[in-house]
Amino acid sequence: ALKPDVLRAMERSHCIGYKIGLESGNPDVLKAIHKPASLETFFAFAKLAPDYPSMLVAVNFIMGFPGEKFHQMLDSFRVSVTARLDWQNFYVYQHLKNTELYKAVGGTSGGVVETEHKDGQHVSFNPVRGGQFRKAKTETMAEGYDIFDLDPAIEPTRAQLREIWFAFNTVDRKSTRL
Repeated sequence: ALKPDVLRAMERSHCIGYKIGLESGNPDVLKAIHKPASLETFFAFAKLAPDYPSMLVAVNFIMGFPGEKFHQMLDSFRVSVTARLDWQNFYVYQHLKNTELYKAVGGTSGGVVETEHKDGQHVSFNPVRGGQFRKAKTETMAEGYDIFDLDPAIEPTRAQLREIWFAFNTVDRKSTRL
């Protein structure tokens, strides 16, 4: 929907930035989550965005959908590199109660880590390497750039997903080996 006339209007209104929720760079995942966007539409938009340099553009991705394989997550990372937008955010999938995916996994958290507030309510959170900026205590877990050497066919564990999330959000996209 972001065509040149809309982008010009946004620029004239002094918009300084916005985010695009692509969610995945893998066509099969987009189809599975019923996302109406296509990669072709997204890349057409990505070619327009530099024509409006006064507005910063971020693209949001979600990884860790039920059944999602690492190679599908890598597709999202590749799209983020190829699009060359100002910023990209990777988030870890969390079930929203009573949604289609929540019901598809039997109404469970699906491994999402929860924490309890003082008032007794449970909330999900986006991981920060175990909640702290420190080296994660792992046994044989790939970390940093080593996550790119993972078997593309695996469905990462929640612990490994935290490392993938951390790497995707922090690695230097210009020096990746993709």
